[in-house]
Amino acid sequence: MPLPPIADEENSSVVILVVENQADVRNKIVTDLAGQWSLRVAATAAEAEIVLEQESVHLVLLGLPMGSIEGGRILQCVKRIDEHIEIVVLAAFETKESARQAIRQGACDYISKTAEPNILREAVARAVRLRDLFDREASHHARLSNLTQQLNDTVIREEIARNNNLGYAGVLHDIVNPLTVASGFLEAMQKTMVNRTTLTAEMLEPMKRELELISKQIFLCCSITSRYMRILRHQYDQAGECSVNRTLNDLQVIVAHHRELKHNPLEILELKENHTVLIGSTELLPALLNLTVNAVQSSATAEPVVVSAEPIPLPPDPDTLQDGPQDIYWGRATFDASPPTVAIRVIDRGRGIPANILAQIFEPHFSTKGEKGNGLGLPIVARLVEVHHTLMHVHTEVGVGTTVTLYLPARVQLRGDSVEPFSIQP
Repeated sequence: MPLPPIADEENSSVVILVVENQADVRNKIVTDLAGQWSLRVAATAAEAEIVLEQESVHLVLLGLPMGSIEGGRILQCVKRIDEHIEIVVLAAFETKESARQAIRQGACDYISKTAEPNILREAVARAVRLRDLFDREASHHARLSNLTQQLNDTVIREEIARNNNLGYAGVLHDIVNPLTVASGFLEAMQKTMVNRTTLTAEMLEPMKRELELISKQIFLCCSITSRYMRILRHQYDQAGECSVNRTLNDLQVIVAHHRELKHNPLEILELKENHTVLIGSTELLPALLNLTVNAVQSSATAEPVVVSAEPIPLPPDPDTLQDGPQDIYWGRATFDASPPTVAIRVIDRGRGIPANILAQIFEPHFSTKGEKGNGLGLPIVARLVEVHHTLMHVHTEVGVGTTVTLYLPARVQLRGDSVEPFSIQP
């Protein structure tokens, strides 16, 4: 029978199995690691198999030679139960050849049985971080798969087809960009880890940041999906709020890591005094991203797209605004013109829009991009403009470029305001 578990108080969620047939060595290892992780001990392969079968083990400290029958038996058991269980080999005699052999057989580290306690603890901590990294990536894969399944669900697709509502199509359209960013990060991480059994500290830190970015993108996708499901049940969102500068920061990070946009220069000009606008981040951020994508695709040169924000003391009077060959407005009838107001502009130095096309840009499915465009970006933004009492102004000059301005009802953001739990850190 396996030896009894070692009780431990601090990090009981991480289970480490110590496999060592020499009692004095085994006891020393347990003493060196006591108080940090939840420890299980076994003296033989048979005892180790019982623990592996009955508990969720994260890490095996293997003191039996991997080339021996007993060591090979444990390796087979680990691969059968969970191939992501990390293995640290505890060698009686360290040689370069035995170290290479251990790594080839799946160990993530290789140290001496008589290593100093701090060396042992560092090796264990590295292996635990590596396992945590794999677990988090697997969790993100599962959530993305679940989200994809929801989008492909037959009942939902039939409901969308029956209603043919721009709002439904808009939610699906908005999900594409964060999914693209998340999948790009996952592909990059997979390329980094595919042929590696160990990761250095220098590699772990950027990967942690990438996992955080993936988590934020999945959160955004889930928020949009939840909103879509509420629309199907005819439950419409109440007005939300979000920080202007934080949303602009999120936009910059998404564009910088977007597979199709990251090579295009983007300049962000934030507010000197931050404001809160009366629209939720899960609606404003996709709207700004739609406008930025249009601006990037309209720019034939390497000129940067500029996204700027500024407070407007006196909002424009919608009754005085007139469409023309270079200007078109959307939302005049529903615009809340009471101050304060924030103007967010998306500026490109592209081809500009001819007058005959300008009049059609808010029509659903109208596009000048051929097969690359679906004609949903601007109509989606226009719908949000109406719902949230904002105003959109498109000013364009052929051969010079286009500026799209959103006038958003706002309030000055006070210190300590916490209006938005979702934010991407660069």
